This record gives sequence, structure tokens and C-alpha cells, in this order.
Amino acid sequence: MQIFKKAVAAFRARRKWRLDELSDWVVAPLGAASFLIAGYWGMAVGDVLPELVSVTNRHGLSWFGAAAFVLLGMMGVTIWFHAHLAARCNAVLKQRHFSW
Repeated sequence: MQIFKKAVAAFRARRKWRLDELSDWVVAPLGAASFLIAGYWGMAVGDVLPELVSVTNRHGLSWFGAAAFVLLGMMGVTIWFHAHLAARCNAVLKQRHFSW
């Protein structure tokens, strides 16, 4: 238990970096990966959600349907997070390289 407490204390005491403090070589791959993740999951949710809504309208909401809506909601939060991270990385890089 003592090792776990030391690990938690070290994690909480770590240096926290902001995006504008990181190197371009870190921000660019982070933004690109976040863009790809948000785009992939966004297309997946965009394909599944209309069909799920139409099936729910035809047959009613079951426990399986409710679980599917919860899963899509959690995926929506993931998409939102990665899309905003990609947009912030884009803003940081644009401000560094293209501001007058």
C-alpha cells in the first residue's frame, strides 16, 4: 500500500505542461492523432446513430437500445474531447507560425 501511495503522490506532484509550452514536434503529432481519432469515431457514430434512432422509433426502447444510446453518448464525449484537443493544437501551431 505504501508503494501505491508514493506513486499517487508522485503523480500528483508532477510538472504539468500546457500545450503552448510544448515543442512543435510534440504538438503536431498530438493534434494529428486527435484529429484522426475524432474523425474516425465521428464517422462511426454518424453511420450508426440514425439507424439506431429509426429502429428505436419502430420497436420502442429496450434495455439493449438504452445501452446503445449510452455507449454512443460516451463515444460522443470522446469525439468532443479529441476534436477540441485537435483544434487547440491547430490554434497553437497557427499562432506560432502564421501570426504577424
